[in-house]
Amino acid sequence: MPVSCWTAAMAAGSLMLPAQRPASTYFSDDPVTGARCHSQRSETQELCPELFESLQLSWSIQVDQDGWPEPFSDRGVGGTDGLDVYLSTDADWGGYTNSSYTDADPNDGRFASESFIVIDPRISDIHLYMAHEFNHVLQFAVDSTEPSFVPWEAAATLAEERTYPGEGSLGDVAPDFQRTPWESVFGDSSHLWIAFDIWSYYEYGSALWMEHLHQTWGVAPVDFWWAMTNKSWSNETDVLEAYRAVTGSQDQGLLQFSLDRGRMGQGSEPEWMQAVDAPLRFQGTLETWDEAISSKKDIQDLGVGYFNVNVDDEFLLQVEADTNTRWRVIDLESGTNYGLEEPIRLQGPVSVAVVNLGPEDLDPDEHCSAFCAFEGRSMSLWIEKPIDVEDSGQLDDSGGLEDTGLEPEDPRAGACACASSSKNSQLGGFGMSVLLGLFWRRRR
Repeated sequence: MPVSCWTAAMAAGSLMLPAQRPASTYFSDDPVTGARCHSQRSETQELCPELFESLQLSWSIQVDQDGWPEPFSDRGVGGTDGLDVYLSTDADWGGYTNSSYTDADPNDGRFASESFIVIDPRISDIHLYMAHEFNHVLQFAVDSTEPSFVPWEAAATLAEERTYPGEGSLGDVAPDFQRTPWESVFGDSSHLWIAFDIWSYYEYGSALWMEHLHQTWGVAPVDFWWAMTNKSWSNETDVLEAYRAVTGSQDQGLLQFSLDRGRMGQGSEPEWMQAVDAPLRFQGTLETWDEAISSKKDIQDLGVGYFNVNVDDEFLLQVEADTNTRWRVIDLESGTNYGLEEPIRLQGPVSVAVVNLGPEDLDPDEHCSAFCAFEGRSMSLWIEKPIDVEDSGQLDDSGGLEDTGLEPEDPRAGACACASSSKNSQLGGFGMSVLLGLFWRRRR
């Protein structure tokens, strides 16, 4: 699997540095796509036919079949009007796509840009890199303002799969996405590394989320990108607003995805998910009455905590969580979701997802600079034995608990439900480097 990438997007509002192209001496042109292949060494130039073959296939699949717009011309910056691809060790054993971040056509109703590709000639799977980086070129041709890395890398990872079925990296990167479900669905691997020392391909594995959009809502990656288009450098519509638009409800979209990803590897997941070996990592197990547990990492806005309840009995699930955001609990067996207003009555053993839907006014752009770091929220849960129906008479006809006028006893003796200001929410000065126009290195 490819192991290196540079960022495909920069934070909205950044002061952009000019796009620096690698030095080159030799070049050759593709008569089919009009692209030009550049290199500094004649022996490296021998790789251009392989590169062109992959580019032609990628163009056929991604542009002609899937409907992405053609790349914008750079008006001869690379010697022709066609797409420029540089074979250079500047890519450091990987590949990257870069742009001038200027509006290529001010009259087309979208702030989109021309771009160019750099690929290290030393890599062995140059065809997959070409398919992946070419999709970044097409993304720049739709919207070059989105700072969240997830839509960039999710779409490009799926483009690999579309262009070379069975060879793309989804199966390799999806497990990383599943290992840290408490990370915001729009989080990314740089944040996981800086904040938690967790090495991850998280945003690439988020292709699982984008494929869920396709399979569940009929929204292809290109459809989602068109939903994110903006008329100016101001990033409105952003990634969350696009999610809301294509699903009809961002909450319903996230709840359905949280349910399906929680079922992966359990035999009850959607059929398309069965082809991906990426079972979810659960955050804890409840098996003792009245003993509270919580996720070792706070559940970030638009993140999820997954827990097992190993009691062979009926129980009341109690959840106490940060009130500065919105929460829902999903029974992974039945698919039913619940609010936190009342205790949740379930039959064990069962697994549950505790979903942080985010505050009503959540703006992802406020959390994405050098990387995307969302607020972590405190949350704990425990189980109680339900009141016996026959003896207490405290159950109404519908099975709900009657209001006795008494405050319930807190079994956790002083646990706090106040807001949590996570240390990983912004990381101050480091994020400011992007505002000076610096690139943050990505893996692909």
